[in-house]
Amino acid sequence: MTKPGRHADGQNLYLTISRTGAAVSKRWTFMFSFAGKQCEAGFGPAAAVTLAEAREKAARYRSMLAKGIGPAGRKEGRQGSRGRA
Repeated sequence: MTKPGRHADGQNLYLTISRTGAAVSKRWTFMFSFAGKQCEAGFGPAAAVTLAEAREKAARYRSMLAKGIGPAGRKEGRQGSRGRA
């Protein structure tokens, strides 16, 4: 598969293909919503990360998100220390 764009594997896991000149880049991405924002997590290049590994990572993300835990271990609704004096 070499057509540029996002190609769904299922359950928000995508093979994202981009083309720069003659070079083709393929990487795994996981799309999700957290704290009311649309987010994307990169799981690595398809040459280094197998489909099975990408599916495993996506399953772990889905499990964390179901518990209200997002990227970097942040819980939904919890604010970080940024911007506080």
